[in-house]
Amino acid sequence: MTKDQIDLASIKLTVNAAGAVPDVAVAPDETKAGKGVARCHLTSGARLSLSGARFDPAIVVTASVDVVVDPNDTKEWSFSFLQFANLLVREVIYGGRVENEGSVRINYAVPPAMGKNPSLDSTSELAPFVNLLGSPQSEVKEGNRVRRTLTRTMGDHPNSQMPLVVQNPKTNAPNFLYNQRLDLGLTTVFVGRDPDNKIHPLAHFTWHLIYDAKFSWLGSICTGKMANGRFDISNVVKGAPPDPTLSSLLNKPVGPFYNDLCKTANERVINALSPPNYVSLATRDTGIPKNFYA
Repeated sequence: MTKDQIDLASIKLTVNAAGAVPDVAVAPDETKAGKGVARCHLTSGARLSLSGARFDPAIVVTASVDVVVDPNDTKEWSFSFLQFANLLVREVIYGGRVENEGSVRINYAVPPAMGKNPSLDSTSELAPFVNLLGSPQSEVKEGNRVRRTLTRTMGDHPNSQMPLVVQNPKTNAPNFLYNQRLDLGLTTVFVGRDPDNKIHPLAHFTWHLIYDAKFSWLGSICTGKMANGRFDISNVVKGAPPDPTLSSLLNKPVGPFYNDLCKTANERVINALSPPNYVSLATRDTGIPKNFYA
């Protein structure tokens, strides 16, 4: 099969994110002990319970394309999605119960904690593609050729989990979560990959997610609300994304992968506890309201 056997006019890509709104949940079974986690998520697909959380797809993407195959075709193409993540903000702020218990600000999104950015959103098992929810196909004969309609479906649900309490090394006092932020840009591309592993972008769209949650405390009980949440999805456009920062990744989609980079950033922050990723103060940050812990 060759590229000219792809019916470019048949390419379709749809995005369904109905009911997906940024929200935050405080783990209810752990807050009374002053521990636990806060989870920023989208309302659609979130399965929250006393025993934990599961995040089913909040955004579902379906793409289809027709290919016209000759009986003698032996070289198969693969069709799937590439996804690229651009981490703009991933930050948390903690404050002490009183002014002299200080505050802690952790920024995971900048070097040296965060490595390559933007990055390929995949895994070593699936690379370079994303996990598919389905890949059906149908076909009809056209003379001595076969027209195959290939459909691919993927889903995603970016979420952010942070501990409610950390220890301030400067004051040796517990500091409590005040602000949790994530600003993430994603580009999803429906592609064909030829037998020589060359990527051929067929259609794409971008989406942008902001979680900005604020927290208040009444004793050891934490309450969170989404102070500034956004979930924006662009129009679908045929062809390759024009973003120049993605051109090399699109031509050669290789790791490191986004989730692995975030995991490494977590480890680097904990191991180093140093600026610019980790800043602890002996007095509480002036941006934290005095009554955030009552």
